[in-house]
Amino acid sequence: MGFTEYQGIPFQPLIARTCFLRLNSRPALPPVAAMIRPLTLSSLLLVFASSAAAQLPVVELKTLTPCGGQAGTAVDVAVNATEADGIDRLLFSHPGIQAKQATRPSIVFDGQSEPVDNRFVVTIAADVPPGLYDVRAAGAMGVSNPLTFAVDRWKESLEPAGNQSFDKAAPIDVGTVVNGSVAANTEDWFRFRGQKGARVIIDVFGQRIDSKIDATLVVYDATRRELARSRDVNRRDPLVDLVIPADGDYFINLYDFTYGGGSDFFYRLALHQGSYVDFVYPPFVRLGAKNKLAVYGRNLPGGKPAPEAVVFGRPLERLDVEIDVPADVPADESADRLTAPGYFDAAQSFIDGREYRLKTSSGPSNSVVLNCVSNPVVLEQEPNDGSDAKGGEQNQPVTVPCEIAGQFLRRGDLDCFAFDAKKGEAVSIEITAQRLGLKTDPVLLLQQANKSADGKTAWGDLKEIDDEGKAPPGVKLSLNSNDASYIFTAPADGRFRVLVRDLYGDTRGEARLIYRLSLRKPTPDFRLAAYAYPLAGSKDNNDGRKYGPAGSLLRAGETSMLTVLAERRDGFTGPVSLRVEGLPAGVVASSAVIAAGQNAATLSLTAAESVADWQGSIRIVGEGEADALKLKHEARTVVFTTAAPTNNQSAEGRVARDYALAVNGAEKMPLTIQLGDGKIPETARGQKLEVPIKLVRRADFKDEVLLTAAGLPAGVKAATVKVAGNAQEAKLTLETAANAPLGEFGFYLAAQAKLNYVRDKRSAESAAQRKQAIEKVVAERRTALETEKKAAAAADKAKKPAADKAVAETAAKLQAAEAALKTAQASADAKQKAVAPRSIANVPLTSNNLVVRLVEPPKPVDSKKPAK
Repeated sequence: MGFTEYQGIPFQPLIARTCFLRLNSRPALPPVAAMIRPLTLSSLLLVFASSAAAQLPVVELKTLTPCGGQAGTAVDVAVNATEADGIDRLLFSHPGIQAKQATRPSIVFDGQSEPVDNRFVVTIAADVPPGLYDVRAAGAMGVSNPLTFAVDRWKESLEPAGNQSFDKAAPIDVGTVVNGSVAANTEDWFRFRGQKGARVIIDVFGQRIDSKIDATLVVYDATRRELARSRDVNRRDPLVDLVIPADGDYFINLYDFTYGGGSDFFYRLALHQGSYVDFVYPPFVRLGAKNKLAVYGRNLPGGKPAPEAVVFGRPLERLDVEIDVPADVPADESADRLTAPGYFDAAQSFIDGREYRLKTSSGPSNSVVLNCVSNPVVLEQEPNDGSDAKGGEQNQPVTVPCEIAGQFLRRGDLDCFAFDAKKGEAVSIEITAQRLGLKTDPVLLLQQANKSADGKTAWGDLKEIDDEGKAPPGVKLSLNSNDASYIFTAPADGRFRVLVRDLYGDTRGEARLIYRLSLRKPTPDFRLAAYAYPLAGSKDNNDGRKYGPAGSLLRAGETSMLTVLAERRDGFTGPVSLRVEGLPAGVVASSAVIAAGQNAATLSLTAAESVADWQGSIRIVGEGEADALKLKHEARTVVFTTAAPTNNQSAEGRVARDYALAVNGAEKMPLTIQLGDGKIPETARGQKLEVPIKLVRRADFKDEVLLTAAGLPAGVKAATVKVAGNAQEAKLTLETAANAPLGEFGFYLAAQAKLNYVRDKRSAESAAQRKQAIEKVVAERRTALETEKKAAAAADKAKKPAADKAVAETAAKLQAAEAALKTAQASADAKQKAVAPRSIANVPLTSNNLVVRLVEPPKPVDSKKPAK
C-alpha cells in the first residue's frame, strides 16, 4: 500500500539518516534552539505530597450540540458540562455570535416563561465569516474551558438516528453541514445525489473542533465500490475531493479510526462544491508591500489546472492574486492576537500571521494564515538540489536578508541556497514548516565552500540544525516543534549554503508541503504564551494533579497561578517584565519577570476578601529591551484540549482567542497565603534574605500548614516552612550561593491543605424560593379544585358540562403543578445538599508570586587604604 493510499500518515523509515545526516551525529544544540532546553523550571512545578490532590469545583464544558451553525441563522444548542450549576451564558470570541438561554411556557405560572437548563438559542449574524471560534459556558462555578463553535455558509442539519449501515444511510444534500457523533464500535453512513462531472468536497471536522474523534472517511458508489478513502489530511481530520463519475447516489462512511465513540466523539461533515483553499504560495506576506500570491485549491473561480500541484492524487487549481498589506495594523488585528478563525495547536503559539480568504460570488473560502515578514521575498527555483550528474553545482544564490519560500515537491527533495558572508557577520537562520500546520520535519545543514587543489569547490559541513528544543521541564502542554533555527557567525569571508530537506522526505513529497526559510540579520525579540495549571485530582500523576481542560474561577481570598512562556528570538537574552491588564476591582496581579536567559515565569492573581462577582477577559503583556529598542508583546492564550496520561507526558493544547477569568465573591477561601510585604526585596549573592509570610485564616481553619518554595533558580534555596495551627505569621529564609544568577527572579509558596469548603449558596436559595412558589400554586389549585368540584355537584343540567370541564382543566393544572413541585423539591434538596459544608483533603494552595532582586555583594573595604 503506497503512501498516497494512507494520505500522509507519517512513519519512521527503516533506514539510517541519509544525505547529509550522519549516523549517530548529533551536534550540540544551536544557541537559539538551546534556549528552550537548559531551563531550571521547578518554577513551574508545585511541590506537593505524593497523595492525590483535589481541585475545588469549577465548570468544565464537555460538548456543545450542535457545535456550529450557518451564518445568518439561529441555532438551538444543548450544553453538556460538569459543575453546570447556574450556567446562564455562552460567551463567544466573535461579537456577531450571541446566545440567550432557551425558555418555555411555564406549566405552573400562567402567562410566564421559564429558562431551560443547559439549552441556548445561538444567533449568528450574517456577516460572521466562516471559521472556527471559541465558546465558553459561564455560571456560578466560573467560566469554562473553551470549545470550538464553527460557522459555515452551508445549511445545517443534525445526524438522524439509525444511520449505522449502508442500507440505512441518511440522505443529505450537497451544500450541507451535518452535525453528528459516533458511538463506540459503530459507523455512520450518509447518502447524497451526485451529478456527473461535479467536483464535490467532503470535509470532516473533528480534531479541529476539539473532538476526540480520529475520523476515517470512505466514499462508495451505489454498488459499494470504493471510490475514495481519507484520513489525516487536515491534521487528524480527513478530506475527500471527488469528481462525480456518473449521475447517481453516492455513500459516505464515517467512523473513528480506533472505533471509539461517545458524545465527545462529535464531528461536522461538510459536503459542498464551494471554493476550498489548500495553501497559498509563498506562505507569507511582506508588510507594507503589494504581494503576489498563488492560491492553490479546489473549485476556485477563475482557477486553472495546476499540474505542479497534485495532492493525494488529485490535481489542484491555481489562481494568482495580489494583495496589499499595510505596514501598520490596528491593535485588535495585531500579530500577537492571532485572531484568524482557524485551528492552531500549541506548537504554533508564537507564529506571526494574518488571515487570508479567497472572496467568491458565493461567499468567502476557508481561512488560511500567512506569516508576516519584512525582508525581500525569494521563491525557490528548481533545480537546486546541490549538484547535477556531471558534478556541477545546482545551488540557488540568495542575498541576505531574505525570506525564501520553498516546497518539498517530491520524495527525497533537497533544496540548496547559497549566500555570501563576511568574517564575523551573524546570520539568523530559521525554517518554518510544521508551524504552518504541516507534518513536515525539516532539517538543515549549514556548509562552507572550500577550494580543493584542483580548483573545484568542496563543501565542508559546519552545522546540522534540527528540531527546536522541547518544552521546558514542568510544562505540561505539548509545545514541541520540528522546525529549526540557528544564529550563524561566519568564521571567514566566503560562500556558504543551507541544505534543506524533510527528515521523512523518502516517504512523502507534494506541492502543499511548503516551508519558509528565513536568512536575516539577527533582530533580538520575543513572543509570549500564557496558560493556567488546572489542578484536578488524578492518581496517574506523580504530583497528584491532572493536566487537562478546565475552567476559571477565582474565589474571594484565593490566589491562582498562571505560567507565561517566552520564545526568545535571534539571541534575545534579556529579562521580560510581565503585567496583567483588564483586571476587575479587588483582584491584583503579582509582580513577575521572566529572568534573563530563562523561558518562563509564574504570575499570580489574588482576589480580595470583599471582591465582587466578575467575568471577562484579561491580557498578559510583557516588556523587554534589546539594542536600546523597547519591546512589547501580548501573550497568546494556550488551553488544554486533552489530559496528560501521566506526569511524564504532555497534554495536547491549542491557541485560544482570549484569557478568560471568573471571580466569585460569595465563596471564601479558608486560607490566603501572602508572601512578602508588597515590595521587591533585594539581597546579594552569598547572603540570606528573610521574607515575611502572612496567613489569613477563615472558616475556622486552624490546621498546621507546610509551605514549600517553588520556582527558585539554581543557587537559591529555602527550607520548608512549618506554620503551626492558628499561627498567622511566619518567615521564609532564602539562602543565595556566590554564583547565583544576578537580576530578578520570581518564586511562590506551595502547600496542600484539608479545607472545609462551603459552596456558593445563591443557587440553592433560588431553588428553595422556586419550590416555595410552586407550593403556593399547588395549594391554590387544590383549593380551586375543591371549590369547582362543589360548584359542579350543585350545577343544574344546563351548567353541568361547563362546570365539569372546569374541574377537569383545574385537575390537569394541579397535576402538572404537583409534578413540577416534585421536580423542584428534588432540585432544592440536591442543591441544599451541595452547599452543606464538606471537608476536601489535599487541596493545592499557592501564595502570590514574589519577585526578588539579586545583586553583587558590596566590595570589601581595604582598612589600610586611607579614606577619602
